[in-house]
Amino acid sequence: MGRVLGIDYGTKRIGTALSDEAKHSAFPHTILSVTHDADAVRQLKQLIDSEDIDGVVIGLPLDQNGDEGLMAGRVRQFGEQLGQVSHHSIAYQDERMTSRISQQRMQTHTTTRTSRGALDAIAAQEILQTYLERTYGPAEY
Repeated sequence: MGRVLGIDYGTKRIGTALSDEAKHSAFPHTILSVTHDADAVRQLKQLIDSEDIDGVVIGLPLDQNGDEGLMAGRVRQFGEQLGQVSHHSIAYQDERMTSRISQQRMQTHTTTRTSRGALDAIAAQEILQTYLERTYGPAEY
């Protein structure tokens, strides 16, 4: 039973999160520094191969009214590239409000490079946790 990879896509940094094998909980994983989408796809493919991943979900940046704008189109294009290389179907999760929730989780509003990177991984965790609960239901302990 594999895990699910959550991705908070960005043009300079990509936050990642991994689920547990039961697919109940999400945990921040890594922050990838990227120069272009092909670089990001290569790094994510390595992560997928090394972590027994059987599902991938990417945060979809919808407008406040729920419409898909230019960035959502770019995320979907990136997801298609990753899906072709990794041979996984890609799911998308509405990521509105994940940055704000991530900042609240960190209990800081600093703008240092390290903090922004940490926010990306926590945002990926929020995206993944929402997806897990929507897809597999809430965890029962």
